[in-house]
Amino acid sequence: QLCVLFLINGFAFDGSAVISKEAATKGSSAAGTEFIITFTAPCTLWSGKALQLRKVKVTNDFFLKTASALLRRAGYVVSNPSVKYTSNQEI
Repeated sequence: QLCVLFLINGFAFDGSAVISKEAATKGSSAAGTEFIITFTAPCTLWSGKALQLRKVKVTNDFFLKTASALLRRAGYVVSNPSVKYTSNQEI
């Protein structure tokens, strides 16, 4: 739903969120679950790619910051968050 909210507000042309790794234990806990969120033509594409090429920490990763804050407030631990840019996508 957060991905859709960003799309509605014009952050990117298209986007998707998928679970890349299920939680180790089934049940109500999502601990250990990994997600991949991809945006096509995000508004931060040019600046993000420029920072990535300079091997500088990307600081305009607004979706990652928002999603991390939401998950922390829900009581989850966010480990190893990352963002990378390829051609016209933010992953």
